[in-house]
Amino acid sequence: MAVDAPGIAPSLRRALSFNRTISSNLRVKALSELIVKGGRLLLVIAAARLLGPEQFGLYAFAIAFALILADGADFGLHLMLAREVARAPEARDLALGRAFRAKAILSLAVLTALTGAALLYPRPAEVKVILILAGLTVMAQSWSDFWSHYFRGLQSLKEEAVVSAAQMALGTGIGIWILLHGHGPRELFLALFSAGVAANLIAMSLVARRGKIAHATTDEIWDTLRAAAPIGVSFLLATIYMRVDLVLLERLRSDAEVGSYGAAYRLFESFRFLPALFMAALFPAFSEYADRHRAELLALLRKGIRWMTLLSLLIVGSLLVAAPFLLRLLYGDRYGDAAPLLRLLAPSLLFLFPNYALTHLLVALGAQRAYALIVAICVPLNIGLNLLAIGPFGAAGSAVVTCITEATLFGLSVLALRRRLRDH
Repeated sequence: MAVDAPGIAPSLRRALSFNRTISSNLRVKALSELIVKGGRLLLVIAAARLLGPEQFGLYAFAIAFALILADGADFGLHLMLAREVARAPEARDLALGRAFRAKAILSLAVLTALTGAALLYPRPAEVKVILILAGLTVMAQSWSDFWSHYFRGLQSLKEEAVVSAAQMALGTGIGIWILLHGHGPRELFLALFSAGVAANLIAMSLVARRGKIAHATTDEIWDTLRAAAPIGVSFLLATIYMRVDLVLLERLRSDAEVGSYGAAYRLFESFRFLPALFMAALFPAFSEYADRHRAELLALLRKGIRWMTLLSLLIVGSLLVAAPFLLRLLYGDRYGDAAPLLRLLAPSLLFLFPNYALTHLLVALGAQRAYALIVAICVPLNIGLNLLAIGPFGAAGSAVVTCITEATLFGLSVLALRRRLRDH
């Protein structure tokens, strides 16, 4: 049967297009993310080239160590804040006040735990200092992300872009200057922490133009923490299964192998900004449509999944073909053994991209407990498989386990959404 080519383009545009507000936010977010992620990738490239595999392995391990612990300061409050502001913009001051005070309490607890864990970690004192500085850096980034989610809930991503760009410019510029002058991970984390503090000051000044941090009672703060807990546990567990491979590799293999895997993984995860920018624009709409506009919600989800699938297919194909060239171009010849690892990691994107849409919709529907259960299944699966695979296969085993875990998360999320939508 002949195909009417002129009719395909309008049909495809309808299948992939969003409304004006979402489209505008996508353009803003896409531009800012390209700039921000490009700058951060530039810093990673400089660190890999100038530090060498062993020191870069320590840098990558310190970030993974810090993220596993410091992400507890998020505890789902960021996404809860965006959801509540999107649902009731007139009550944004109260939502911000509750979330701010809850996050401050969590931050103090997390910093105490992180410092204790770093001091007890079985590495020399200079490594322990690096771990603490990495934790402070991640905490500063977490607070910057908190303010960004407030703007996201208002569907005003320009302020978020300003904060992210400021942090990237300061961190990348000072960080590369530090590396070019022969300094190591310790000084690099000091520079990144300073950039994070500056970005938070900028963010707070922008928030003050939008409203204020309203007073919240102790009961309101604890209610906020209880409501966010399922999301927070889910995010913390998700961080564990995405980062624990580097920690296990550090324990079971060498810093140099961690460096090779870290180089491949940082390039692999740099593409996560694509589904993240879509969700920055789509999640407020998910939240708005969740209870009142089921048909529009499903249509929006389908468009999101189509974009996730299309983009992941293009990127995976490119990485499978160009992995050796990209790694030599970006990191140099010392990371040649990372090419097979990048090829093993690449297929994970086929599941990771759609997982962003599926899990954000679960949260928008109020099914955060189902999301927590799904991730709670994936974490022991990931850790168990890593322990089995790292011994005989090293970093290659971890790469394959990443793909298995993302595929499992995808399957369980589809099942949970089908049940949730059928019941409502």
